[in-house]
Amino acid sequence: ALRGAWVEAAARVAAAVPEAGPASIAYLTACSLRRGEVDRLADGDGEPDVPPEVPAG
Repeated sequence: ALRGAWVEAAARVAAAVPEAGPASIAYLTACSLRRGEVDRLADGDGEPDVPPEVPAG
């Protein structure tokens, strides 16, 4: 189910942003699939499940 959703979302992203390269398409696809989490965090309703900063080195 997830792979199918990924393929469909990636196709929509590629159609919407034809000049995007593979990395941009992957990033935007991931964002679109996690939009519920992104919206929640943007509204300030919760903590991210990743560290806010990864130190270099």
